[in-house]
Amino acid sequence: MQAISTPRIHHQAIEFYPRKPWYVRNYLSGALENIHYEGAAEKLLPLIPSEKDESMRASLAIATASQFDEAAIETVLQIYDEDVSDPERHAIIEKLFALASVGGLDLPEMPEWETTITKDWARYQNLSRRGNENAQKIIRLAQQAHSPPRRRTVDHAQPITPSHAPTTRVGRNESCPCGSGEKHKKCCLRKSNPATDETEF
Repeated sequence: MQAISTPRIHHQAIEFYPRKPWYVRNYLSGALENIHYEGAAEKLLPLIPSEKDESMRASLAIATASQFDEAAIETVLQIYDEDVSDPERHAIIEKLFALASVGGLDLPEMPEWETTITKDWARYQNLSRRGNENAQKIIRLAQQAHSPPRRRTVDHAQPITPSHAPTTRVGRNESCPCGSGEKHKKCCLRKSNPATDETEF
């Protein structure tokens, strides 16, 4: 079985690319990005202007920039400049930034690229962290949904006492149950109903 990383397979994929529907071209652009050999960028460059779909053109530019070839810089930068706010196209400058850094190229856009790449990386880390937190919440909720319901344990050795024990009615002229020695109407009945006038008794 022949490896897909050979130049011959790469050339066949490039020839095959223009005549196919978008979903095939989308798949091929990913494959073309991962096949590397000397001169691969040269073969890819003519495909870019012939691609009318913006998203596919960006994917081809990424595949071309991945070849680490200085000859591709100008063309792929034109694709990036078409829509610098498109996060998909940021992959283009990531590849070019790596190429310039490794190759010692002094490109004037490098500080701006570095800022964009740093922001993208921070956003990715934040989304990844939030995604992990959300995943943990979902796992906890799923575990709670499948765990048996908690049962109240009752200690039968202890008598159950009602929170409010029933009270007996105390007459107004009886001794107050507080133990003051006064009649109920002169003591706690008045305290429980301060609006009551003493003359009523």
